[in-house]
Amino acid sequence: MVSFSEQITESHHLICEGPDDIGLFSRLIRDRNIMGIQVACGRDPNRKDDKRCLGTSGFIHRINALKNLPAPLPQTRGLLIATDGDSDPTASFDYACEQLELAGLPIPTGAYQICNEQDKIKTAVMIIPGAGRQGGLESLLLECCAGLFADQTACIEAFCGCLGAENLPEKVLHKLKLRALIAATYSSDPSLGINAWLSSDTRPFLLTHPALDALVAFISSFIAA
Repeated sequence: MVSFSEQITESHHLICEGPDDIGLFSRLIRDRNIMGIQVACGRDPNRKDDKRCLGTSGFIHRINALKNLPAPLPQTRGLLIATDGDSDPTASFDYACEQLELAGLPIPTGAYQICNEQDKIKTAVMIIPGAGRQGGLESLLLECCAGLFADQTACIEAFCGCLGAENLPEKVLHKLKLRALIAATYSSDPSLGINAWLSSDTRPFLLTHPALDALVAFISSFIAA
């Protein structure tokens, strides 16, 4: 059950893998003025004081917690899972669907498809950075930074070439590149975490960036369905 220390305010919920995803989506929903959806991750239900996100393994805990909220909390109308494509977007989608099925909920037919059956909780799965694409949150954030740091990007590409990083899985390569970009462009704190980097004081791009438009459009359509 969701802890009463957590404020549940909406009937639609976006379930993420980790705090960096929450950081982006929370800011995106706020700045794009998307109403009616709450963002969180899955946590260990047996450790109420442990606020760490469990990644994909936390999906089922969050889903089960939101299925039947006690009154007077708003009853859940929609559950939207956001998961990284990793090296196999199809496998990532299938895993998210398995978690919905374990909870006895309807399963969408594909990524970015809304399953809205009468008298049942609405469901959908978003693959990050996009439907059928490998990678993850870092891939999307690199797209938002494209063209902003030409000199640093050239150095990072040379660095990755020196390391032979082109042989890394795409998600890992993008993690490396984004970590290097943050370190190279934020000299006062090169170890700055992604969630902190996404704050308005340090984020180098606007949340109106076109690379984020598809996510915004789908989240809005999910709430409205």
